[in-house]
Amino acid sequence: FEKASYWSNKKHEVNGVLVNANGDVIERLFGKWNESLHSGSASGAKCIWRPGAMPQDYELYYGFSRLAIEMNELTPELRKVLPPTDTRFRPDQRLLEEGDIQRAESVKLQLEQQQRERRKDREQNAQSDSNPLWFRKEITSSGEETYRYGDNYWETRDSGFDGIDFEKLW
Repeated sequence: FEKASYWSNKKHEVNGVLVNANGDVIERLFGKWNESLHSGSASGAKCIWRPGAMPQDYELYYGFSRLAIEMNELTPELRKVLPPTDTRFRPDQRLLEEGDIQRAESVKLQLEQQQRERRKDREQNAQSDSNPLWFRKEITSSGEETYRYGDNYWETRDSGFDGIDFEKLW
């Protein structure tokens, strides 16, 4: 996702690459997350995604698309296998999806304050920001900071996340 600012024309832009095992770029991806995603070069790009039609009664679901509604679904089976840091466990999100907007906003503000306090504590104790468990930071040859999947999430999930001390987020 391209970083956008108030004056930037890069709002909603997405750029990425697919690489093979050797790290060679095999495909380029670009577009806008709210309009379309393309693969290839700009002159001969192929559209690989466009948003679908909105589901019936989408207004009741905060204007979410079918994908957004289904992605946030938290089934009993998923509850058993997801890490506690999965955003589907966010209490403010649960409250929002249940229609309790006022409590959701209150809980959201509390979570954000707790996040600021954790960041402040880390800074005062000269600790770095948390490190992602399943991605590793890399610096490209052009000096750009990027993250690459570390190939161990599914194995760790299969083990029930044994031995991982998750930071309490909510």
